Amino acid sequence: MPRDEAGVEDPNELVGVALAASDADEALMAGCIVEEFLRLGLAPEQVLQLFRNPSYGLTHAIWARHGEAWVRRLVDCADADWRARTCRP
Repeated sequence: MPRDEAGVEDPNELVGVALAASDADEALMAGCIVEEFLRLGLAPEQVLQLFRNPSYGLTHAIWARHGEAWVRRLVDCADADWRARTCRP
């Protein structure tokens, strides 16, 4: 356990950086986010709620940019793909 507060130049400080991304990059990233939530056991409708909720900045920004139908297709495709991979005999 650390004894002191983190210093200003702490190399382990969490830093977020915005990067320019193409639509393909954003779709890949969104797909990874959706798959992660599905793997955690959330139902597709629960994943959609995360995208609709403005409290979740990244997912909501994707939802606002691409719309409900785009996100729903992404969730449905990821869910079908995940079920196909986990339901093999």
